Amino acid sequence: MTASQRSLWVGLIVTVGLALGSDAAPAGAKPEKPGRPGRRAGTVLYQLREDATPAQQQALRQICQSAGLRFDKQLRHGAVRARAPFAPAGSEEALALSLLQSGAVDWAEPDYEVQPVGIPNDPLFAQQWWHWAVHTPAAWDLTTGSSNIIVAVCDTGVQTTHPDLAAHLILPGYNTYLNNTYVEDTFGHGTMVAGFVGAIGNNSLGVAGMAWNVKILPIRITYADGVGSAYLSDMAEGLSYAADHGARVINCSFSGYSSSTIETAAKYSRGKGALVCFAAGNSALDLSVGYLDSTNSVVVGATTASDIRASWSNYGKPIDLVAPGENVMTTYLGGGYASGSGTSFASPITAGLAALIFSVNPSLAPADVELILKSTCRDLGVVGDDNIYGAGLVQADAAVLLAAKVLAAPTGLTVKALLKTVTLAWTDNASNETGYYLERALKTRTTYGAFARVATLGANTTSFSQTVAAGSYAYRLQAFNSTTGVVSGYSATVTITVR
Repeated sequence: MTASQRSLWVGLIVTVGLALGSDAAPAGAKPEKPGRPGRRAGTVLYQLREDATPAQQQALRQICQSAGLRFDKQLRHGAVRARAPFAPAGSEEALALSLLQSGAVDWAEPDYEVQPVGIPNDPLFAQQWWHWAVHTPAAWDLTTGSSNIIVAVCDTGVQTTHPDLAAHLILPGYNTYLNNTYVEDTFGHGTMVAGFVGAIGNNSLGVAGMAWNVKILPIRITYADGVGSAYLSDMAEGLSYAADHGARVINCSFSGYSSSTIETAAKYSRGKGALVCFAAGNSALDLSVGYLDSTNSVVVGATTASDIRASWSNYGKPIDLVAPGENVMTTYLGGGYASGSGTSFASPITAGLAALIFSVNPSLAPADVELILKSTCRDLGVVGDDNIYGAGLVQADAAVLLAAKVLAAPTGLTVKALLKTVTLAWTDNASNETGYYLERALKTRTTYGAFARVATLGANTTSFSQTVAAGSYAYRLQAFNSTTGVVSGYSATVTITVR
């Protein structure tokens, strides 16, 4: 903290303290009243802007006074905790937003309650070593999946009555071979795959999937009961059907991804907004020669509990990344559970992670999700992307955190002036911003000076007007997320001259 910032802190704290009084609890005081679950009652945290102007500081003091906010504590890293003892329950978000609107703070948020890393109560969870290998529990602190996200499982079907799957299945599903809705699994493979994607977690039953709150669309592509094989055309039809019916992620734990039929179907699905995941295969083959390096699917190899390539996992240039696949536990036929090995299981683990990424940021495109998956992998083998592990071992916590931070810049920013009233308008299809910073710079001769913040606006705001003096101005708009503290890139700056 700079000397000027320290003086700003002291000045504000002293002024607020003198004007509003101290809220320190006297000896023997009763414990504070409980607030809305998950946060300290009537309490907000904030940090002053180093360049806050006297007018902005005064606005902050006025907001504190009108809300009954009293200085409570200065934290070691410089943030301030303030409390409004008589604020109604559940008003913490509104208090934080009002502080942001003063323009004097960099950020403000409720004093949220945090919990230890979440561990589901499913009795077989302890046997799912793969969750720890890819840091799933830490990712679950941010999301366990959104029910708005659909993952399609193109496979041998799914046991529709399995107690760890049934509640989250989108039925009746589809059978591409029979062209009907018969999706019961009599082979077992598809039920296992579905469990890795989204076996219902924290239900005191069985296991937990990667994204246990997403919806699973079962698509049976095999041609007979008790058979684990399918034709390319039925597989391709499954990919297309899934994309046409809202799937954001499609898993296909079959061979065949290298065919032109499947590549074009994957391209179609990707164009519809779905990320396609394929198993690399279990023949210990080097796929670098004679196999397509798909640009429309994520091809997944398998690792062991020691974070090395499983001896039977295919490898080579087409491998994009790897995930656990040896002796991994999941759901099985008869409402039961079983362990198995294969890239067939590494692929749905990756697909489930993609579903978590879409859950925290549904505005992302499949290419964005693929990039997030790869860029957050833990590097294995030789340094950098290689032909054994691709980008490396998927890491759920890092991927979900990065996805939550990705914000799209506002688009379509326009400006017009009527006399001295300037009006700006914009559009933004991002879903995880909580507000906007609007900034303005005055033109001096040939350049624009430093931008200064004009206003902090709510997430649903799409226009803003203000009165200015004559002159030339540049405006820029920035989306932010107050929960993660993430700010997007600026939109294109727009200029206007007021005469």
